[in-house]
Amino acid sequence: MTKKLDKLLEQREKINARIQKARARETAQKRKEDTRRKILLGALMIEMMDKGELDDGVIMKRLEGFLTRDIDRKLFDFAVQGDGKKESNSTETTQGKKPKSSPKGS
Repeated sequence: MTKKLDKLLEQREKINARIQKARARETAQKRKEDTRRKILLGALMIEMMDKGELDDGVIMKRLEGFLTRDIDRKLFDFAVQGDGKKESNSTETTQGKKPKSSPKGS
């Protein structure tokens, strides 16, 4: 190859690397924003549950049906598939731990 072609190929590689970095930054920023939205929405729901504006039972029942990963289900004291034990008492599996609001200022 000619020197000119080699130089152009090198420039293209550098540009592709810059594009990849820019895309990675954009993706990371979108992930951060999505996480922040979820945290804020969760905080609002917990506050509304504490104030009695949302029915805890309905929320917890929906949450139990929504959560599929064992690590997530354990956070709310729901039955976990990996435990090797089936819950025979259905009230135990639907009474998960209600999320607690954190003290103001933290």
